[in-house]
Amino acid sequence: MSAENVLMIFVKYPAPGRVKTRLAKTLGAKEAARLYRVMAEDVIRRLGTNVHGKYDTIIFFDPPDRASDIKDWLGNGRSYTPQSGRDLGEKLANAFRTVFDLGARRAVVIGTDCLSITGEIITGALQHLEKKDVVIGPTEDGGYYLLGLSRNIPELFDSIDWSTDKVFRQTVEKAKRLKLSYTTLEPLKDLDEPSDLSPTVLQMLRQKNT
Repeated sequence: MSAENVLMIFVKYPAPGRVKTRLAKTLGAKEAARLYRVMAEDVIRRLGTNVHGKYDTIIFFDPPDRASDIKDWLGNGRSYTPQSGRDLGEKLANAFRTVFDLGARRAVVIGTDCLSITGEIITGALQHLEKKDVVIGPTEDGGYYLLGLSRNIPELFDSIDWSTDKVFRQTVEKAKRLKLSYTTLEPLKDLDEPSDLSPTVLQMLRQKNT
């Protein structure tokens, strides 16, 4: 890794029953996994190769024992690191520690659930981190689609009710208690629930099936 700015993309191997479990109740486990695969490929294709040289990208994957499968899926010409930790908070804290130990000065993490995130949003978040400790992109369901830090702050991930509508609020409250400077981005929509399945998303799935 050579850049001072780093984009981390959290990805799971798209095994049925392991991803998009809430959507699986409507689509079925196999179709939910297929949709996750399509979404992840779209996000990584658009954001994972930064032709302008404004950030390096590292894919943090899970589970760790699927490393060869992940590389077969997404390609060998990328940087990969396994996720490590007992829960999402620990995995995020460890990922940030890893990139800052490698020399990053600003780091942003995203998942693959938000199809409307753009390269401009990523670079804008990195610019905010030149003056702020934390930048957060909230989702409409109370989580966040992006989190950025200008230094390692593991305490920010303690005692958060992950996978609930409290995540964004609790993270902001934690930033305030830690006396961190922060800014928030425009809310965007994650794709987690059956009600989130727009015609555009379903068309993506159909095209992938053909």
